[in-house]
Amino acid sequence: MRQQEFENLYQDNWTAFTEQCELLEKRKNLGADIDFSANYREVCHNLALAQQRGFSPGLVASLEKLSARGHQLLYKNRQSLFGRIVHFISKGFPRLVRKNAKLFWLTTAVCYIPALLVFLIIWADPDMAYSFLGSEQAASLESMYNPANDRITENRDIDSDFQMFGFYLWNNITVDLRTFAGGILAGIGSLLILLLNAVLLGAASGHMLNVGYDDTFFTFVIAHGAPELTGMVISAMAGLKIGWGLIAPGNYSRKDALFLRAKDGVRLLFGAIFLTAIAAPIEAFWSSIGTFDPSVKYTVGAFSWALVITYLVFAGRQGDTDGSQ
Repeated sequence: MRQQEFENLYQDNWTAFTEQCELLEKRKNLGADIDFSANYREVCHNLALAQQRGFSPGLVASLEKLSARGHQLLYKNRQSLFGRIVHFISKGFPRLVRKNAKLFWLTTAVCYIPALLVFLIIWADPDMAYSFLGSEQAASLESMYNPANDRITENRDIDSDFQMFGFYLWNNITVDLRTFAGGILAGIGSLLILLLNAVLLGAASGHMLNVGYDDTFFTFVIAHGAPELTGMVISAMAGLKIGWGLIAPGNYSRKDALFLRAKDGVRLLFGAIFLTAIAAPIEAFWSSIGTFDPSVKYTVGAFSWALVITYLVFAGRQGDTDGSQ
């Protein structure tokens, strides 16, 4: 069946379904003989056919918008806002990351490969730390992670922990938002922000190892680093989704490409914020404890990384086969 025949066959159904959506959005009742859920499934079936047969991007985008509109109306009263959030975090978000696996590995490489290279450079030549960090930042790190520092040998009081929790939460989310916003510069801004943070991480790690403060530094960052760094990587993914829609719209208009990619980009950003929000209480209430043996801190840190990896790899896995989000 050609596209024109396809449109002629189903156009009346799409028009009727659009009118039904408009009535529901105005909180008006449909007729007793109208099965909205069946009509919604028909639109979804039409969308699948249009995608399978390679019909025009404009038609596919139109049906995607119509099916999304119907989905929202069909399910908004069946599940509370809290329920939708829980569903997204427990299933939708990890599925979305796996759906964009190539992009995830790209941003992961941009984060960890430069960090490792800078770490090795400074490990081989300690004076290079001052080229990457500057003397003031290097001195600040030395003071912060000096094992003789009271912050290391004594635990903070609970009020200080709560204050730092607020600071870490705000700082982490700000980094994610800034990384995402950089995507509007054709994605280059997101990559540069991610790269800058990666270089700083590698430089700090190499310098702390060289001055002998590696235990105090790594035991502090290892546990909260898992959700925080992963959140930063995914916020860069979100920014690249926006940027790619602008520079490579494919067969879509730039407007349609931006709309289609922005939907996934914003959802990835929300998931990234969820991860970095988890990192804040870990950093404030666990990472700051200096009285535990390093082996305990490393064990908890390894568990944190394993938990994040397991979540992204396996959560919501059953829905991957049908593409549900």
